[in-house]
Amino acid sequence: DLKKLTDGIAKVDDGAQEVKDGAERLHNRAGDLTAGVQKLQAGIGQLREGAGGLAEGARQLVEGARRLEESAAKLLDGARELYDGTSKLHTGASSVSSGAGNLSSALAALAAQNSDLIDGAYEVFKALTAQAETQLNAALQAAGLPTVTLTPENYDEVLTNLLDQFSLGAYSRSEARIEEQVRKAVEAEVRKQADAGLSAETVQQLVDLEVARRMASDEVRERVSQGVGLLVALNQSYKALVELKAKLDQYQAFYSGLVAYTNGVAAAAEGAAALSSGATSLTAGTGEVQEGARQLYDGMAELKEGTVSLLGGLVELQGGTLAMQDGVMQVEGGVVRLLNGALEFYDSTVELRDGAVRLSDGTRELRSKTAELKDRIKEAIGKLLGGKFRPVSFASEKNTNVEFVQFVMKTPAIAVDAGAPAAEEAAPAQRLTFWQKVLKLFGLLPEG
Repeated sequence: DLKKLTDGIAKVDDGAQEVKDGAERLHNRAGDLTAGVQKLQAGIGQLREGAGGLAEGARQLVEGARRLEESAAKLLDGARELYDGTSKLHTGASSVSSGAGNLSSALAALAAQNSDLIDGAYEVFKALTAQAETQLNAALQAAGLPTVTLTPENYDEVLTNLLDQFSLGAYSRSEARIEEQVRKAVEAEVRKQADAGLSAETVQQLVDLEVARRMASDEVRERVSQGVGLLVALNQSYKALVELKAKLDQYQAFYSGLVAYTNGVAAAAEGAAALSSGATSLTAGTGEVQEGARQLYDGMAELKEGTVSLLGGLVELQGGTLAMQDGVMQVEGGVVRLLNGALEFYDSTVELRDGAVRLSDGTRELRSKTAELKDRIKEAIGKLLGGKFRPVSFASEKNTNVEFVQFVMKTPAIAVDAGAPAAEEAAPAQRLTFWQKVLKLFGLLPEG
């Protein structure tokens, strides 16, 4: 049994050494835990700041998404108006294309008659100049003057020379002066009323036609005659010649206008053909624009739905960031408490380590002092018994297998004197640890 006790004490000592080593490792790990919690606290602080920034960013995103949603709604309205406008444009372009086709056909048919009109008018002009030539030559022969030849191209020059002979050049001077005045007035009017897209050549043609028309009028002819002189103007031959030239000038103005008209019809026919082709292209183009506007409208509708979904998601995100911010603050509070607990745990491991050291020292001392316990006990018993002792059975002399002897001591009863003063209360005994009790059992515990 004593051997078991010493072996147990050895095991307890070994366990105490292990407890000491474990307490040391626990103390070191508690230091690491404290340092880790401190880093965690710093990281939680950064996380809190980041959560705050994230919450602010989410708020700004929500505001931006709201503005985007409003803008998308306006874009959708604009896309709807654009689609309606392109639909009307396409309808109008289709009508223009149809009208331009009809106009082109009509002008082409009219332009096909231009040659006949010009040729017929020229033949009439030739007939008029031939008739005037016959009448004029009869009068010139009667007066003993040489005859002339009149054509649509030279009648103006021939008749002007004859009128200058009667007026000694006054006719040309008067006509030139009045034509200059008429031309200035006509140029001012035509340039004011003409389309800005007309070429300078076209504007000049319009001016020339209007000047010719006005110079052939009775009013202008009267002004020219007034400039010649009264005696010349009253001469019957002069008057007849002026009237003949006036009639030819009037037809000349008509013929020039007809030529300009047919040229305009031809140009209009070409323009109408180009317009018809362009209107066809325009119709196709407006159809494509209409289709593009429809696709744009569909895209804007999807964008509008997307912005609504985006806004809802961002609102949820904002709520999540706020909840995260609150959670981080709670976690931060928990980390603070964890740090306080880690510090307390660290302090406790210091005490545990110190206690484990004292325990290890005590078990080592106990092990050292109980190493020869068996021999010391034998030695103490020997001293008590006074040498070798052979136990004898008091029950029978024949019983030689005796290892232990029991003694019984009988004494008178011990009574307590009732009149004796009560003993002073004993001081409370000091509570001993397990190892102190073991040491005291073997008399190894120091006094006090």
